[in-house]
Amino acid sequence: MTDFFSLKIPELKNYLHERGVTCSIGRKPDLVRLCELAEELNLEIIPADDGGDYQVMDTKRRTVQLLGNNVELPSPTEVNSWQKKLNTVPDIQPYDVFIYLMTYCKWENHRLQNYKHDNGFRLFSSNHINNVHISSVFEHEYMYIKASCVPETRQSSNPYTTWLLVHQSGRVMSGGCTCVA
Repeated sequence: MTDFFSLKIPELKNYLHERGVTCSIGRKPDLVRLCELAEELNLEIIPADDGGDYQVMDTKRRTVQLLGNNVELPSPTEVNSWQKKLNTVPDIQPYDVFIYLMTYCKWENHRLQNYKHDNGFRLFSSNHINNVHISSVFEHEYMYIKASCVPETRQSSNPYTTWLLVHQSGRVMSGGCTCVA
């Protein structure tokens, strides 16, 4: 394991930035902890020309290592075996969500601090999320979690479908929604 405490703050921020983790915090213990989590999660260095195209990034997030090979997991729209046995959902910790939001969604520190004002959290708090289902992929190593989300302004409209792809360890790999936003 790398000794992150021996690095200077700019070096720690650069380490995180190379792996797609943006942060504006400057306290060294917090940066060291983020670097340790990034190393523990084996976050790879993202090439500078990655672009940010949603479909390309979504495909990359659904591409995992299985038996030494890169395998693209099916899209949640291609999965048919949904169940309501929520007791098999992996233990997803707040830092798993935090790393996902910073790495793939590029949330900045101020947005993470104000998550209770975010639309997704408000929808959850107002019981707009329901009909939660799960589906295991590749012998329970990965799992999709999907739910219906009643639109905030058009509550009589058809609900959106939201989904997460998680590893059995709780690591959030990908997520999406059928809304246009």
